[in-house]
Amino acid sequence: MLEDMDRSIQLLRYTHRLDISGYSVQLASTGQQHYEDFAKLCWLAKTTKVVTLTVPSAEQGTPFNEEVEHLQRLVECGDAEGVRVSVKSQLGCLSEDPDTLMV
Repeated sequence: MLEDMDRSIQLLRYTHRLDISGYSVQLASTGQQHYEDFAKLCWLAKTTKVVTLTVPSAEQGTPFNEEVEHLQRLVECGDAEGVRVSVKSQLGCLSEDPDTLMV
């Protein structure tokens, strides 16, 4: 999707049967490139009138503060485009315990 944004927008905007209400984000990029790709997806979401982007949480064993900082950066990217970022609850990840996410 990130390679041809115009085509992606056209495909996502002109669905005939369903309105898209959110995107599940799975990025393979790391470091600064990850945040640049996420910012592009936030722009894509805004352009296609989607409000929610759901991201996976880090695996168990990842330093908690590191994950908090990562998620805060994603939320900043989302806020810039008026997009809400949510975290997918998954077994084996920091989001396994909902109380952890409430911090």
